[in-house]
Amino acid sequence: MKRKLFVVLLVILAFSWVSLANAAGLGIKWGLLPPLTGPFATLGKHQVQGSILALEELKAGGDPFADLKWFQEDTTLKAPVAVQKAEKLIEKNGVQFITGCISSSSALAAREVIDRHKVFFNPTVGTNMFNTADPKASRYGFRTELMTWQATGALVHLVRGLVDKGKLGKRHWLVIPEYAYGLSMRKTWREKTKDFLTEVGYSGEKGFGLKDHSAIITQIAAARDAGKVDFIATCLLGSPLVTFMQQAHAAGLIGTEKGKLPVVDPILKFNIREIGDISVGHYTTIRYSVIHKSRTNKKFVEAYHKRWNDYPENFGHNAYVAVKMMAQAIKRAKSIDRDKLLVELEKEKKYNAPMGRSYFRASDHQIVRNIAAGQIVKVPEYPFPVAKQIGKMLNGEEAIAGIEVKCSFK
Repeated sequence: MKRKLFVVLLVILAFSWVSLANAAGLGIKWGLLPPLTGPFATLGKHQVQGSILALEELKAGGDPFADLKWFQEDTTLKAPVAVQKAEKLIEKNGVQFITGCISSSSALAAREVIDRHKVFFNPTVGTNMFNTADPKASRYGFRTELMTWQATGALVHLVRGLVDKGKLGKRHWLVIPEYAYGLSMRKTWREKTKDFLTEVGYSGEKGFGLKDHSAIITQIAAARDAGKVDFIATCLLGSPLVTFMQQAHAAGLIGTEKGKLPVVDPILKFNIREIGDISVGHYTTIRYSVIHKSRTNKKFVEAYHKRWNDYPENFGHNAYVAVKMMAQAIKRAKSIDRDKLLVELEKEKKYNAPMGRSYFRASDHQIVRNIAAGQIVKVPEYPFPVAKQIGKMLNGEEAIAGIEVKCSFK
């Protein structure tokens, strides 16, 4: 009888120890810093949804995330506000990690705060200058968004194949938003296409919320009518991309029909739900796609839809992956000590993300993964157009190769 009681007590103590362990935590506080107002508000909403889904999964898993807390602030798509809100998250809420920012200018401004406070930062922005191309890059910045060099490289790989097969002409008109990301894309695009494409015209748009693109559309239409241009290359984003596509379509400039021009944009995928069927037939880098075939992506889409009654897109995916990749390092370090975490994060351990195995490159903390490019199509499974891969994915190491790493974390 005494032996049985002793065994029962041991079992109870074992269960109690497991319960206590699962209830423990490292006191982790996470900050979310999206743009929830302004031209990128829709994208910011997805960024928040992806972040929260990942944070909720971590918290439900118990130790070391059992007492995980998160706080949210709106950048309003303004760099000074991003700085103020980053300061608030750190000084008032005590966060040790921040995921957010879609505007490169906001992320570059907030980076100064991050570096000063030594808080880990995962922005979903594209400019090469966030880390790789900037000697002043912060060692605490780890980016899961593809930088311009990678995303443009994958799209150029596709365009070169289309040109070689005679499916796309060589002459293009370049339309760029003249802020940090657009300027980065312009430089990268010109560098990667100079040996096989001809730029016949250039238009630069200033500001984040331009609504009238008629002057540019008229210019390009004149070149089209004169037989001087074969396609439009751009990296417009957010509401300016939506209005440009709508106005260009209404003017009979873009489309897949004879006499109309296809659009080639490494970030067209971001706004295809707002653009709708007008986006079908045009070309984009596939940073994320709900129809990407992998078991991990299938589970991610199901979990996202169950939680939000919505489907994930690029910024939801990248925010989710950012949180999970940081969490992987926390689990290995068994600590949120900065130095220990940096050691783990710089080991280039791979994470099985929805779009494939990914890791942070030690030299610049940029995500490395295989990247696809393709065409916007309609499929019966979804009520909105999706990006369908054309050809093979570009190898992650090949996509990132060639850019000079100017940052130094010494």
